[in-house]
Amino acid sequence: MNEQVVCTYVLIQFCGYMLQSFPMIFLAYLPLQPDSLRYEKRRFLILLCAAVAAFYAGGSCYLGILRSQGVSWGELMNLGNLIFAAGLAGMTLVYFLRLQKGTRGQTLLYMLVVQYGILIYIANKITVKFMRPMPIGMFSPYSVRDLVTYTIVILLSFPWIYRFLRYGNVQELVQGNKKTLNFITSCSVAILGLIIIAMQMEANLSMQVSTISSKIYLSVWMICFIVCDLLAYFIYFVCLILEKEKEDMRSRLSSYEQQYKWVCDGIEKEKRSRHNLRLHLRTMNTLAQDGEVKKLQDYIGNYLYETEEMEKKKICGNPCLDGILRYYVIQAENNGIHTKCSIQVKETYPFDMVDMTVLFGNAMENALNACGKCSGSSPVIRVIVRQFKKSILIKIENSIPAGTLRKIVKSYGMESIEMIARKYQGSVEAWSEEEKFILRVVLNMEEEGT
Repeated sequence: MNEQVVCTYVLIQFCGYMLQSFPMIFLAYLPLQPDSLRYEKRRFLILLCAAVAAFYAGGSCYLGILRSQGVSWGELMNLGNLIFAAGLAGMTLVYFLRLQKGTRGQTLLYMLVVQYGILIYIANKITVKFMRPMPIGMFSPYSVRDLVTYTIVILLSFPWIYRFLRYGNVQELVQGNKKTLNFITSCSVAILGLIIIAMQMEANLSMQVSTISSKIYLSVWMICFIVCDLLAYFIYFVCLILEKEKEDMRSRLSSYEQQYKWVCDGIEKEKRSRHNLRLHLRTMNTLAQDGEVKKLQDYIGNYLYETEEMEKKKICGNPCLDGILRYYVIQAENNGIHTKCSIQVKETYPFDMVDMTVLFGNAMENALNACGKCSGSSPVIRVIVRQFKKSILIKIENSIPAGTLRKIVKSYGMESIEMIARKYQGSVEAWSEEEKFILRVVLNMEEEGT
């Protein structure tokens, strides 16, 4: 066989593999955050693309050798599909092995990318059905017209998928309710299986009947599968949006309940203060009427001393953080838990009261619960807040019993803390050191007047 014809065949097969593989690779890793991968993202993608290209180049050369030996087009088609399937399996294995442990929602996103690859394959098959057939076995599994249709379909569909994964806040959506996410992912896998079965049935029917009417009916059938698949994913992500909004409302409701509790406590405290003030004034009036000047001076001195001691309990100059943390500091002291606060922020820094209530409220509740389970030495809670221009670093350390890290990390409230961090384009880290649990939150906030 002409060597030039074989080289052309190999080149066309290689281009076909690349057109099917590279968009899927790019889209699969597009929504991943840099900290989701075990290696640096850009370098990893370059190495992965090079490995995939080398694999399919070898597969294309192998098909070229078989074609030069006169292997039938049917066998070439089957071998070509096996080569593509092997490459896809390898890419799938690498995808999940290179993700950091605990990364959520990536199976759903990967199913979306795989089904995108299947949909452009279906669109290509529907298109070439109505073109003039080429000589049998001339190009298999890919032909020039396959390359043209793949290119057109990718150019028309790729920007939409790219925009959704790049700017659709996909990472925030998949961080919602775990039960809902698992259910949607299972449905996505089931839909993928049904599409593969439908494709096989369509291929079998096409071989049985080849009239123009049958081609139209089968094409409409597959187009309906495509539309149903897209509608299913639309419903999936709408459900995730609704679930996320529900979680946000639940967190805000929790913060409002906490604020209401503080208001009620403040009202009761004010009532007690006025009642105590009346008692103090009556006592001082009695001492003054009896001429007990020395006792009156001592009484006033003690009252001023107690007032000054109360003022010393001021945590920091910022009224928002003072109002939130003072409640938990008092709760800790009442339960024998020693607290240390080191806060260096501007007194006028415009913290959002609701967000700070959710963040510090959940963090301090978890710390109090953990310290309450400690036995032996006195438990300690340390709160450190630092301001670096527009960034706020929050570090909360608390004593924990040995072997309780997983329970604390998974406790109620951590998802709300992560939600606040994402709102401010920040990050959350949690780990243990011996019998100490550490929570670190970074928020990127706007300064006053910006």
